[in-house]
Amino acid sequence: MEDLGRRLSSHRVDGGRYWRTVGAALACVSAGVAIAAVVVAVPTLTAARPVAYAALATLLGLPIAVVQLGHAVRSGRDEHLDRYEHGLVHRTARRRRAWRWAEITRLSAGDETAADRVPVTPIDRLVRTLGWRYGCRVRFADGGRLRFDEYTSEAVALGRALRERRPDAVSDASRAVLLVPAGALVTFVGTGAALVLAVRFLASPGADGLGGSASAAIILGLVAGLTVCALSFGVLVMTAISVYRDLR
Repeated sequence: MEDLGRRLSSHRVDGGRYWRTVGAALACVSAGVAIAAVVVAVPTLTAARPVAYAALATLLGLPIAVVQLGHAVRSGRDEHLDRYEHGLVHRTARRRRAWRWAEITRLSAGDETAADRVPVTPIDRLVRTLGWRYGCRVRFADGGRLRFDEYTSEAVALGRALRERRPDAVSDASRAVLLVPAGALVTFVGTGAALVLAVRFLASPGADGLGGSASAAIILGLVAGLTVCALSFGVLVMTAISVYRDLR
């Protein structure tokens, strides 16, 4: 590794918190689906059908689990970000990467004051628990990328130091960010419409002649469609949470 001078600070990433939030989100989803399945399957609980619909709202935990799982996998074990006089080092138990300040090509950091706000609403507390009040993304000339959030110790101080080192690399990613919820909205509407058409077809007389394999394929398609709908709707909800957080 090239000489980057003296190490100025070291920032540990608490990867275990990612795994814990993944487990909590999946447990919430599993409990909600189980409750809904029991209510629907037991004939004597017909009057409790609204409870089943409400329990399905826990599917919103699925996209949260997916996002946090992605962070956990990328984080690896024993992850640290070390700031040196002349560059930045990213190291885990298996890999070590280093860049000079001049190699930063793009830097996108969140609001530094967001992490200091006292959570008031349940959404505020959820955002704090997930470490989403502050985040920073960095791109380098060699194609490397880094991201860190509140699960990284002194994340705001590290992000501020990067901005001070490379103010010319700070970018406004607002247009790119809009592509994600826009794509999620199109996916949600399109998949939802397809699900409605599929359910109407299954309820029509024309579905009586379907064989067992065709019916099974349609049911699997419905399950996949519901999953895609839940994921895309979750992205929309998380976007709304992000906008709500920024407007506070």
